Order: sequence, then C-alpha cells, then structure tokens
Amino acid sequence: MSYNIEPMKEVDLSGLRQESIQSKEILVPKFGGATISGPSGTGKTAVMEIISDLYSISPDRRFKTGKIIRDITKTGNTIRGFMDRDESVDQEIDEVQRGIIRNADTKNPFILEGRLAGVLATEELTSNPELNIVRMLFTAPSEIRMKRILKRALHDKAETVTSLEKEYEKALEQHADPGAIEYLTKRLLDERSEVLTLDTIKQKEKEREIKDLKRWRKTHENLRGVSPFNPANKDNKGGHIYNLIVHTGHLSVEQVVNQVTEELINQGLLEKRVEEEKFPKSAIIFQA
Repeated sequence: MSYNIEPMKEVDLSGLRQESIQSKEILVPKFGGATISGPSGTGKTAVMEIISDLYSISPDRRFKTGKIIRDITKTGNTIRGFMDRDESVDQEIDEVQRGIIRNADTKNPFILEGRLAGVLATEELTSNPELNIVRMLFTAPSEIRMKRILKRALHDKAETVTSLEKEYEKALEQHADPGAIEYLTKRLLDERSEVLTLDTIKQKEKEREIKDLKRWRKTHENLRGVSPFNPANKDNKGGHIYNLIVHTGHLSVEQVVNQVTEELINQGLLEKRVEEEKFPKSAIIFQA
C-alpha cells in the first residue's frame, strides 16, 4: 500500500491565537483562622462546610470538634446526649483545638467548628493577640434547635440501621464468629427499638448541656457562673469573646452563609477580588 503525500500547505493561524478573558469574583480571607461556636442545632457544621469551599480554605485546615472527639474516644457518629468520659479526655480535646488555634496563619487560614472553639481561641488570644482569629457565635431558639437535632438524629439512625444490616448479612455469609454475630444482632435490635421523639431529644440535650457545662467550668475560669453561649460574655481584659454573632433560628443555611460573608467583608476580614482567566477563543481542528 502506498500513500500520496502532498506538500504541507501554509495555514494562517493568527486568528486562532486570540484569547478571551473571563473574570470571576473570589473571596480571600484576611484572618489567620475562624472558629464557629454555639450550642447544638445552630447550623455550625453545615455553614462551616460551605464557607470552607467559598473562602478556599485548604482541606487540611478544616477541623470539626466532633471528629476530633470521635478520633480520641474511638466512638461512632451515633452518640446522642452526654457521653461519659474521663476528664483527661476533655483536656486532650481542648489541647488539640489549642494547637490548631496557635497555628493560625493568614496565608493558610484554618476554620474550626466546635462548641467551645471560640472560648479556647479567646484564651489563646490573651497571650498572643497577633493570631487574628474570627470568633463566630451561632444562636437559635431552643425549640428550633431541638427539631433540627431530631431531624439529624433520625437521618443518622436510618443510615446506622442500613449499615448494621449489611454488616450483619455479611457476617452470616462469611460464617463469622458467633460472638460477633450476637453483638451485631444486639446492636441492630437496639437501634431498631429506640424511638426518637422531640421529647427524648430534649431530655438528652438538656442532660448533655448541664453535664458538659459542669465539666467546662472546672477548666475554664471565664465560664464560671456564665454560659459559653452568651453573646455578652467578655474575657478577663473586658473584650468580647465573640466578634461575630449570628442568630440562625429562622434563616436557611444559604442565608446564614450570606450574612457571615457580608459581615466579614464589612469588618475587613474578607476581601473580594476579581480574578481573570484566559481561554482560547477557538480551537484548531485537524481534518483528513
């Protein structure tokens, strides 16, 4: 087989080298770190996840106290209410958060979500005011918080039951140790039989809040006699613990994100920038 090869023709590509420039607005943090605190059910986690992406916070600089607790205590996601634990566990949880706070960096900011995160940040700022940390407090009426917690608990419960059912079936198929099968059977029965209602959630959360507060006051002097979620709280120098307070009760997650973003821009802690990207107007198509 032979091919007739024609001489290459000179083609004018000047018109194809043109580029189009598209502009997009980005948000650049001017803070070293941000904490989101508040009682359960105020939307801390949902907002944290959205603004982490919106502000281009590096994935390895995003922290949730809930995950820190689970990593330390080796517990799952389904714990509701107060968790019995040694006081040394609380100290370890606090120290992990303090380490994150001490490593605040305006070039690589962190975001930390946790009920006591703002209190811990304020304590660290007392000795190192250059850390430049935003301390946000989310609040919401108790009734709204309890309904949110119930909704989340029911979702988690359904996922847990499904996971346990699959694990149980797999154990039977693989003829697992009878002790393991017995354990899975009990877990599955417990999960299925537990009835979650608004009243049970209220009871568990009330117990949790009372016991947690009692523990916190042992190690945090500025919490003795006050609630960590009181917007009027001040540190030992007379400054407010929180510099951004958001009432999330009747707001959607998107509305909370917009409010936080607008306020941070107003305080000079977040900067809007226009970034330009170049794209070729057209592509070269090779045709036989």
